[in-house]
Amino acid sequence: MRASYLLVLPAAFFVSCATDAPVTPEGAFKTADANGDGLLAREEATNLLIADAFARYDANGDGTVDAGEYKAGGGDAEGFAKLNSSGSGALTLEEAQANPAAVERMALPFDEADVNGNGSITLDEFLTYRRELEAAVR
Repeated sequence: MRASYLLVLPAAFFVSCATDAPVTPEGAFKTADANGDGLLAREEATNLLIADAFARYDANGDGTVDAGEYKAGGGDAEGFAKLNSSGSGALTLEEAQANPAAVERMALPFDEADVNGNGSITLDEFLTYRRELEAAVR
């Protein structure tokens, strides 16, 4: 297990956007690949990773993460308050993806997933990262 997994897990409050239909990792990757080049640039990958974690925290699947869901996922009240910049008490995916702290935290998994260090993530790198992350949280 890579050390930064432990840093990311409490802050990784965001597998895919919350929808009724299950989304495969391959489907999520393809959706995140905005320009269709088969690679995820840092911004594309960051948005995907935040969406992935967001869906894990959105226990009831309503498209928002409230303080209870955030705490149940390992976060704390202070962290939730920083992320919920609107102060609404319900964190949206868009709010999470626009939050500088969330974007900064997701730089760690991007750098880990970008095994060859070329500044982008292939589908294989993404799937390998996901498998390693899932094994680490079991």
